[in-house]
Amino acid sequence: MKRTQAGAVPLLQYAWAGVLLAAALLAGPVRAAPVPGVDAAAAKLIAKLNENQQAGGRDVVVSPIDFYDGDSKISPPVAIDIQKEVSAALSNAGYTVIRPSSPNQAFWVIGGTWTQAGDKIQLSLQAKPWRDKAWGRGIVTPSIIEASAVPADRLKPDADAWARTLVLRLSDANPQLGPSSLYVRPLRFSGQAGDRRMYDYLQGWFQRAITDSSRFVAIDAKTQIASLDTQTVRTRAIRPVARPGLSLTGDLVDAEFELAGRVEPRDNALLVNVDLRAKGGDTLSTASVEIPADDLPLPRIRPTQQAAVQATQPAEAVPVDISNKGLQIELSTTAGEGIPNFKVGEKIRFIIRVNREAHVYLFNFDSKGGATLLYPAFGVGGGKLKAETALLLPEDGLPYELEVQQPVGEDIIWAVASEKPIDLPKELTGDLALTEKLREAVRGQMAKAESGTAEAQIVVRTSND
Repeated sequence: MKRTQAGAVPLLQYAWAGVLLAAALLAGPVRAAPVPGVDAAAAKLIAKLNENQQAGGRDVVVSPIDFYDGDSKISPPVAIDIQKEVSAALSNAGYTVIRPSSPNQAFWVIGGTWTQAGDKIQLSLQAKPWRDKAWGRGIVTPSIIEASAVPADRLKPDADAWARTLVLRLSDANPQLGPSSLYVRPLRFSGQAGDRRMYDYLQGWFQRAITDSSRFVAIDAKTQIASLDTQTVRTRAIRPVARPGLSLTGDLVDAEFELAGRVEPRDNALLVNVDLRAKGGDTLSTASVEIPADDLPLPRIRPTQQAAVQATQPAEAVPVDISNKGLQIELSTTAGEGIPNFKVGEKIRFIIRVNREAHVYLFNFDSKGGATLLYPAFGVGGGKLKAETALLLPEDGLPYELEVQQPVGEDIIWAVASEKPIDLPKELTGDLALTEKLREAVRGQMAKAESGTAEAQIVVRTSND
């Protein structure tokens, strides 16, 4: 980032590109193999669809999430094999395979369940029409296939199977929910710290499943927020005091629903819990999966090895939210929260909200362990921020703009709220100019204050293109 009036704010330069590439390669494209008997089952379903054209038209949504084991309610790798074969058969029969993009569309949602009895698998393919913003009467066509036709390893869940299962359980808990705009919050780790490589992997793991869903239309936070003018940002960020609602970013993108999840590392597994919330803040449903460590594709990010990984990485280089005595602070940007991405030349705007009136402070931490006070600065700001309203920076207190410049990499941005003021000099020098010393000093003051305090942290990632 660049201060146009006060020099440069340095950037973190961790080499995460190699880690992400390794994750992508190891997760890799899913191997799909034809399953004998599925082509005949698909033909039976297509015959029924041809008899019911008026119900859903000739557009079809075929998501692997809607194919699952009827007993365990898990969507293992064979779900992708079946989904691909059914999709191909529908395309060959003149149907158009689409992704849902609006509740105003009309289409069939295709899925299937199976149960095994001895050497036979009963496969039931299903089609349910969505038209006029409501579900219609479905079609079911049962078929029998040989169990020996399905490789045993394709019936066992892998890491992506657990992501599909998580989204499936959310969908099943809301059977009347049609295609809806959804903001997916970055998954959070329980506690104040988490392993960065695990964090990066899990964001893509969950996002892929949401993208494949037949029920949810994921919102691109950067595209939505960057297009908003200042007044719209302020208006959307306002929330009635003491009323539950969506997150700050969820409000900014004006989502119908929001998914918020938390990851809890265990000795031999990862527990992932997610909540589906409506715009008014009500939790519609919750779902969880426990992923065995052996199903994770990167041995380095298995929970049993988390301590060793953290020894080689900054323990807090992941987004965190910390609340004490009920005070909460939310931090977002024009590219969203979590680990937002910006390109060289783009301007960054920070958006902050608290649930109770509080003093707010914003810091930048660089790759060399240096700390910079972004707000309040140069004698501007420092008063209390009103509850459930937005503080926009630079507009509301910085005499300079924040622009991405070389060198690219990462910044840790740390927001702090306190009901009592924190004693800080106008310029951070000496120990206070060091990240960990500053954190220690600020947290020490907040602990002594014995009043409400809160923290929020994001990691701003920048690149050349």
